[in-house]
Order: sequence, then structure tokens, then C-alpha cells
Amino acid sequence: MTRDSTLFNIRYSFQIEAMHATLYNRVDKFLTFAQIILGSAIFADYGSLPIFGALVAVISIGSFIWQPGKAAILHEIQSKKMKLLVSKPSSVSDEELHSDYLIAQETDNSMLGLLRDAAHKRTLISFGRFTEANEIKLSLIEKIVAWLSGDLPKDN
Repeated sequence: MTRDSTLFNIRYSFQIEAMHATLYNRVDKFLTFAQIILGSAIFADYGSLPIFGALVAVISIGSFIWQPGKAAILHEIQSKKMKLLVSKPSSVSDEELHSDYLIAQETDNSMLGLLRDAAHKRTLISFGRFTEANEIKLSLIEKIVAWLSGDLPKDN
């Protein structure tokens, strides 16, 4: 594997992990906010109490099972590992850089397929490969999820 392809893979891993960390952090905050608002509505005696109670229970169960806050932390830790590799000096040998990448990659997290193309496009843009980046067309749902993840790469 060449140094350029290793650097590309490192940057891609950084981008996708950072996007996941942002997305899961936002989902966690939204679910917490929804629980607080719906819980307050129960005490305010406003609307249908059983519906509000059921919604709070469903959101709580979803948060407990999915654990978006924990996922956000794991993705953030992994993105920081990749960021360290991105900033390694050019004096580091190709073999050492590739070896460090493989070691860091062992703790990769599971990924949402909806973010793969957006992260790949962002990586191409960061390397100045605008023609290749413009060839990647994101679907509407990919654009929405990328936007929620804090990075919707635009065509030039």
C-alpha cells in the first residue's frame, strides 16, 4: 500500500468517525430533550397523559438499548486516534504509518452506510480531488444524515 493510499484511508476513517460522533451526540441530546419535554407535559396535565407516558417510555427504551451517547464517545475516541495519525510528520516511514493505521483500525466502530459516500466525498475534497468528489452524488436521505452529522460536502 502506498503512502498516499494509507493517508487517504486514515483521513477517510477520521472523517467518518467524526461524522458518526456528531450524529450520535445530536441524537442523544434530542432524545434527552424529548424525554424532558414529554415528562414535563405529564406533570403539566396538558394533553393525553397516557400518550405522553407511552412516548417517554418508548424514547427511554430506545435510548437504553441503542445508547447513542456511548456510541458518540466511542466514535469520538476513534476519530482522535485517526487525527493523531493524520498529523504524523512526513519523516515517519511508510511502513510505520501503515502499521500504526492497522493498529488504530482494530478498534473501528460499526458504521452507518448512509455516511460512507459523504465521508468519502469529504476526504476527496480534503485531498483536492474535486473532479472525483463531484462524481459522487448523494441521495436525499444521505444529504440529510450528512447534514445532521455536521458535514454535508458540496459540489464545486
